[in-house]
Amino acid sequence: MFKIKNAKGILFLLFSFCGVVAFAQIKLNNKVAEFGFETPIENASVYIQSTAIGTVTNTDGNFSLRVPQENLRDTLVVSSIGYATFKIAIPEYDAKEVIFLEQQVASLEEVMIESEPGPKTGNDIVLKALKELPKQCRFFLFAKRFSTT
Repeated sequence: MFKIKNAKGILFLLFSFCGVVAFAQIKLNNKVAEFGFETPIENASVYIQSTAIGTVTNTDGNFSLRVPQENLRDTLVVSSIGYATFKIAIPEYDAKEVIFLEQQVASLEEVMIESEPGPKTGNDIVLKALKELPKQCRFFLFAKRFSTT
């Protein structure tokens, strides 16, 4: 039968190994703010590119993200609606410097909405619908052939 002479030593090695596995990641802490105004950006997305690892900034613009050892060579991406996306390689990332996002103005083309004057009362709506019915409903034409009036 196998006897354990040094149970404390084995337990120590076991817990040490678990500690090494638990610390096989780094934690990135920083703040995201608007460039030029230094106001914090709330709910900005902070994630590792091409992974599902990410978080969002809080009301003060702060975030905390744990990066596993296998992703330490990937790219950190910070984005928010209305701002240009910020990307940096994690090895080049400096947690001492605030991440600033620049505003990005998106211009849209002009949209023109036109309408003809519509009916003003419920009775006018029903009358217009009845007038348009033959154009919209083929069954109406079929039923008209067999009507007695």
